[in-house]
Amino acid sequence: MVTLADFWTARVNIQRFLHQTPVLSTKSLSKIIGAETSLKCELFQKTGSFKVRGAFNTLINLPPEKKARGVVCFSSGNHAQAVAYAGQVTGIPVTAVMIEGSNADKIEACASYGAKVIIAGKNSIEASAKAYAIMEEQGFAFVHPFDALATIVGQGTLGLEILEALPDVDAIYVPIGGGGLISGIAAAVKMIQPAVRIIGVQPEDSASMLASLRQGAVTQIEACRTMADGLRAQAPGENTFKFVQRYVDDVITVSEEQIGAAMLLVMTRAKLFAEPSAAVTVAGLISGKAYIGKKNVAVLSGGNVNLDQLAKVISARTQAGSGA
Repeated sequence: MVTLADFWTARVNIQRFLHQTPVLSTKSLSKIIGAETSLKCELFQKTGSFKVRGAFNTLINLPPEKKARGVVCFSSGNHAQAVAYAGQVTGIPVTAVMIEGSNADKIEACASYGAKVIIAGKNSIEASAKAYAIMEEQGFAFVHPFDALATIVGQGTLGLEILEALPDVDAIYVPIGGGGLISGIAAAVKMIQPAVRIIGVQPEDSASMLASLRQGAVTQIEACRTMADGLRAQAPGENTFKFVQRYVDDVITVSEEQIGAAMLLVMTRAKLFAEPSAAVTVAGLISGKAYIGKKNVAVLSGGNVNLDQLAKVISARTQAGSGA
């Protein structure tokens, strides 16, 4: 569906808008996991997450008439922020449909980038329906959060950076919501180094990609109940499902307790403020459910942490530790 040249072209086209985020080794996590472990720190990216890669790659490749008209997207937070920021930088008007109950900080950030924010829909299915309706009414271009090829290719530039920083990596752990990030990373990495294992990680109660793989077709789950709001996708995309089938070696799940513990572990040991959707990769590595190589990378996909949510995680962990 895409070629290696597509990823390199995207890298050249969008790199002026982005940070090249570091891959940092961590002795403390390596000791816990029992193998050399590094963190791809995409939480240092513009807007605090990887999503700007796909957003910029999509917006800069729109035809002039679409740029002038504007774009619409739907999101629980990070994608909306990314599209809003990319629109501000490129001068393209953005309307963002954000799901009811989205992180308040992400809503505020999205609006601060100049986007028109509309709160609609109790889940990704309802929010996407609203966004598509606006697209039809206003003639906007639609910026899908994960399933468009331009989005997937933009996210895949992260994989190129991992290989440049750690060319002898054995396994890369990647969060999965709708599947755009892992699709791009897996395709780019496998086209260069097919032996690298790509492991996807999902919350137990928001595992639509795993359900789809088990059914052999895109499958919609009833609900997504997880603190990892960026991974609440009731169904993967048609494209991302095909990418994962072809390029991803394994998909595992982790519990809410494991996600919270991983957040605090990354914070206390690596001194990094990873949101729950990012911490799932560290939770996956610690779980021991999938292949662990001599050199491993966990993608920390974002750092947009809600402080109220963090307080709940700390409180739950403290109560568990005290036996309360």
